[in-house]
Amino acid sequence: MNDLLRAMDKVVESAVAAIFAAMVIVGAAQIFYRYVLGGSLGWSHEFQRFAHIWLVFIVIPIAYNYGAHIGMNIISNRFPPKMHYGFELVIHSVWFLFGLGVCVYTLDLMEVAQRQTSSSLRIPMHYVYSVFLFSGGYTMLVAVRKVVKRLRTPVDQRIVEAGSLE
Repeated sequence: MNDLLRAMDKVVESAVAAIFAAMVIVGAAQIFYRYVLGGSLGWSHEFQRFAHIWLVFIVIPIAYNYGAHIGMNIISNRFPPKMHYGFELVIHSVWFLFGLGVCVYTLDLMEVAQRQTSSSLRIPMHYVYSVFLFSGGYTMLVAVRKVVKRLRTPVDQRIVEAGSLE
């Protein structure tokens, strides 16, 4: 199971790299068209905006998985080791609820967006907003993985790990 989850993480991280590469290529093509050929790509700005939205929302759960978001360490490090562990579980629960909230509200948004298309690319807007569902779902998955990992850690090791954070 861990191998499958790690493979999924690599696929998602590769998707981020591909989206970023596409943004760079389209941006370079727009510059080339504008300054060399004297024209412009009418769709490039919209493509880059949508790609940026996808990039940001896919990176949220990736950064959470790596522990790269600003944490509550200033508060949690002041707790005794046993309380630190409980606080960590609360934080992961909040992340899970965040992902769930994003998914729930995105479903409402996508219902409205099904009737809209983008101005340049002419794609249905619910495709653009679908990344919010992915991001929320992936965030919930990462939160569950982190809670399961902590619960599987022996109690003595949890206390040592929490104590080493001080």
